Amino acid sequence: MAEGTRPSIHLRLTPSTDDNGDIGGLRTRATLKGLSFHSGDLLCSFGRQGIPANHSSWYPYYLPPDILSKFSDGRGPLVITRVHEDSHEVRLDQETEGDIIAEWEVSVVKDSFDNLDELSGLHRDQGGLIGAGRSFLPHFNIGREYQCQAVIEWDLSGCHEGTRGVCSFGEGPEPVTTQGSGDILLGCVFMVGVINSHPPEPPPRGSGENSFCGTYWFGDLPPNLSAIKDYPTNIFPRMAEHFKDEQGSYRAFFCRAPKGPKLTSTSFHNSSIVEYDDDHTKDEHDWDLVRLINRAMVTAWARIDAEDDGSENDWFTDGLSLLYTVYLPFRFGQRSPDYFRVTINTFLSAYYTNPFIRKPYAELNALASSSKANHCWYSASAKAMRAFVYMLKMDFHTRRAADSRSVDVMRPMDEIVRDLLVKRRHGGADEKVQKKDWLAGVAYWLGQENAERHFREMIENDEGRVNEMDDLLTSFGQKHGPHPVEQEMLDFGFDRKSLDEEHVSGIVEGSRAWEAGLNNGDRIVWYARPESCETDIEKTFKLTVERDEEEIDIVYWPRSREKVRCWQVLEGKYVPPTS
Repeated sequence: MAEGTRPSIHLRLTPSTDDNGDIGGLRTRATLKGLSFHSGDLLCSFGRQGIPANHSSWYPYYLPPDILSKFSDGRGPLVITRVHEDSHEVRLDQETEGDIIAEWEVSVVKDSFDNLDELSGLHRDQGGLIGAGRSFLPHFNIGREYQCQAVIEWDLSGCHEGTRGVCSFGEGPEPVTTQGSGDILLGCVFMVGVINSHPPEPPPRGSGENSFCGTYWFGDLPPNLSAIKDYPTNIFPRMAEHFKDEQGSYRAFFCRAPKGPKLTSTSFHNSSIVEYDDDHTKDEHDWDLVRLINRAMVTAWARIDAEDDGSENDWFTDGLSLLYTVYLPFRFGQRSPDYFRVTINTFLSAYYTNPFIRKPYAELNALASSSKANHCWYSASAKAMRAFVYMLKMDFHTRRAADSRSVDVMRPMDEIVRDLLVKRRHGGADEKVQKKDWLAGVAYWLGQENAERHFREMIENDEGRVNEMDDLLTSFGQKHGPHPVEQEMLDFGFDRKSLDEEHVSGIVEGSRAWEAGLNNGDRIVWYARPESCETDIEKTFKLTVERDEEEIDIVYWPRSREKVRCWQVLEGKYVPPTS
């Protein structure tokens, strides 16, 4: 590939509607400018190359039919080829001249298809459409070394009055411009339809839209989710200041899932999608929703680059997104001191009572990212909570170091994080911020040997070491510091894959699930969100099963009789709200 002027992608999106006016598809026209390619060059690829559909990191994406006829340049249709029939890479059989255009219609399906290529990942929701660019756009071969300008434009002329088009970087239909790496549009959220929002109207162009935060959804939200739709807007200015990104923007997109239980958040560029289902979400407590939304917001900032061997530094994002979900809602005046105490206890309990607490981090990472991730109860939570405890201890240790030096730095770790993220945000396209940079920041306060030892013991340790908090007994003061208690180990008592296969298997004899009457072979009709039991020590797990044509409600406490040492902040006790 050879470059001409600075590369850019101009994306024009035209929704298609059905007889009811609901949006059922999206015509995409991507124009690449400032690039030239030679015969044999890779032009673009679709989806995640080499990742099987049963892998946890795979995502549905749209591969247009007759893909070989979808590209043109200044002279007309391009001659392209695929490496082999099953390849999702597009290569050129000629040199290009002028602008390169890729254009096709993306169909949106309501149900699963046997042919995964027919899935777009775009989601229909109450007459509208929402999804990430990776679901329907290819990864154009622009190269990491080039900063790319992206222009997004909506054509809403064929839609009902009141239709809005919004993406992670702004609201149309007028063109929205941003810049970043060549894959910036893959991590962009697109939403079109009759959209509700908070604030109700977008800011006027030229009035500081770059520092704007908004929440977007279709139809009516469950009352408890509606009650916190202003949370992102309220906390965003302080959070952007915290990460030294005062000119940044953020958009939270709420999307109703077709099937529950569902309450998840996925972070993208400057944005996140929160998926919920009406049946289960309506019973979630305010603090649980705040934790979900706050963690997604922090994740949009708290990222460093992969290592040179391709290994991701998930521990950085997991640990900080959870740590700042403990701190920032309270620190920035959005929730009470009780929120802080209960949330830190929630996360500590999730770490110490997880059956996988002694598994090496590398093994947890392999489990969480494997094709069997959905068949495992505990790996994802164990991996994230270990990173949280590591970050919590680094925060305490660096504060102590600052105190011992009589340095006027209240929160040294905040300074380390800010410096890394600013460097990554404003550095060159080929300048990486990696683990070594984090360790260098910690080493400034703790010394290189201690910085490396803590990381090795917590993240790289292959001996399954449990990180105790004896050395932090007085970190909050004796009254509010963490103290050792005993709590029951988490134990659901049957195979996790049962929820996906809709039939119970792997019942553990003697478990509380077994005692409650759950049997192998029961058909699962309904079940509660299991993730809430990982963080709430008192939460019961509920299922409705069908046996011999009779529906049976099963309720039990998903904990074993084995008690383990767990650290908690004991001052006071949280009583969930009754409404």
